[in-house]
Amino acid sequence: MFYRLKQLFKALFGKVELHEYSWLERVLTPDELALFCKQTLTEQRHALDVANDILNHKADIEKVYGSNVYDDLLLAALLHDCGKSLIKLHLWQRIIIATFGYLPSKLREKIVNNNNFLSKTLIIYKQHPAWGKWLASKAKMNENIQELILNHHTPGNQLEQLLYEADNRH
Repeated sequence: MFYRLKQLFKALFGKVELHEYSWLERVLTPDELALFCKQTLTEQRHALDVANDILNHKADIEKVYGSNVYDDLLLAALLHDCGKSLIKLHLWQRIIIATFGYLPSKLREKIVNNNNFLSKTLIIYKQHPAWGKWLASKAKMNENIQELILNHHTPGNQLEQLLYEADNRH
């Protein structure tokens, strides 16, 4: 639960440093950078934290999967939540999303099955991976990156699992 408080703090006070934007200009194409910049500052900070997590495991990932796959994973980390940029999420909605999994299952089911402001927030949350894949395809990102973005909440292979775990740590 401590890491959730840390996430809240970063959501309220997080920022992206100039040197990080310079790094992004080197690793992203202009279309990918535009996609990154459409994300809220909170999402940008989160994406950079997830990407830094992946960077910290670069040697191990490249050893198992190779440098091309590592590069795809890094790009997916930077843009895994880009689908959220299609709908503006307020801080209170982010808090609901972050705490939803801690609610009792019957209450979660009731929220999802009713047509209210909470269920709409959760629909956005559930759909953002598919929206992100669509945005990544429009930015001409390769299919592997698109699949990583699509499956970052429901990993079906080890590479997707690495992104899922990095995402959950931040």
